[in-house]
Amino acid sequence: KIPTQAGLAGGSSDGAAVILGLNNMFGTMLKPAEMREIGEKVGADVPFCLEGGTKLCTGIGTEIKKVASFRCDSIVICKPDTVSVSTADAYKKVDALNPHACYTDEMVKALFSRDMFMISTTIFNDFELALQIPEVNEIKGIMLKSKARGAGMSGSGSAVFGVFTSSRRAKKCYDKLCESYKEVFLCKPVSEGCKVL
Repeated sequence: KIPTQAGLAGGSSDGAAVILGLNNMFGTMLKPAEMREIGEKVGADVPFCLEGGTKLCTGIGTEIKKVASFRCDSIVICKPDTVSVSTADAYKKVDALNPHACYTDEMVKALFSRDMFMISTTIFNDFELALQIPEVNEIKGIMLKSKARGAGMSGSGSAVFGVFTSSRRAKKCYDKLCESYKEVFLCKPVSEGCKVL
């Protein structure tokens, strides 16, 4: 159900599922580290999709470090219907940005402190700044009016996520967005990556 060209690692999660599925089907008994190493060759986000949870991913995204778990009641995700983003084009635009402050360390501190105000005010995405997609701003506006604690574009875009501490408010936001958009999802954070059901 993960939309494509949305900045949500939909292709990478498919790659992770294939690696995990083949390991299971053929009984190769690969260790998680071995599967992550294979995943790196498929795509930079694949190792994270195998592992999941709240992680700090550095380098090209394949160096994974555990941080404090992110806890919130609900997350609403919405992808604009008419906007898809080429990851390669998005990276070119980000590379052209002027240097600015990095918010990663602040977010890690906020996660460890479990301070939802600090977490929500530290949401920042270079891609959102570089791409300036009007529909992203419209969706963020709806989410924030619906009392999202914070909202931002996911990855290289164009999906937008809103963090809620009330499932009732999240559902109202979801319903409101469904009036205008086809790809809207009501989600909860999970502590694991792909798994065989």
